[in-house]
Amino acid sequence: ICQVLEIAKARRRRREVLRYLDRTESEFVIPSKPALITPLVGYLQDNLERSAFGGEATRTQVGMALMEALSNAIVHGNLEVDSRLRREDPERFDALVEERQDQEPYASRSVYCRERGSSKGFEYVIRDEGSGFDPEELPDPTSPENLFASSGRGIMLIRTFMDHVEFNDVGNQITMRKKPAE
Repeated sequence: ICQVLEIAKARRRRREVLRYLDRTESEFVIPSKPALITPLVGYLQDNLERSAFGGEATRTQVGMALMEALSNAIVHGNLEVDSRLRREDPERFDALVEERQDQEPYASRSVYCRERGSSKGFEYVIRDEGSGFDPEELPDPTSPENLFASSGRGIMLIRTFMDHVEFNDVGNQITMRKKPAE
């Protein structure tokens, strides 16, 4: 019983000291395996919670933006699987994603994810080793012909949930920032 009470006391102290956390930084280099997206996003959301950044809704929104950005980096960037294939043949899309994870040159590509957090906000930079894309050439996800499409809404979600979104000139890196609620 004493040990359980000591553990509970230590947790309370840890929560108290986290109020004084000034800055965090994490960097990941992950292989192009979609199965790693969910655990990585979970870790990054936990960092938001540990830092007492935003409420549950904010952490969920940031998590969704991260899921989209990491999925884009792995599937469309490194594995070079076109999102149009998802619309035309979803089974072939999934099979190609699975196939390319173990096929060169795709299998040796990595995704780089950096998180920087402070009381002023959190920044996420996600970069893949693919050839990139031009975000201006994406179809408008709000146009009637695209409203019910099974793909093409990821960047719109990212822009909706994050306060700042920018791409590098090549289009293989996204920087997303979330500020604290005022």
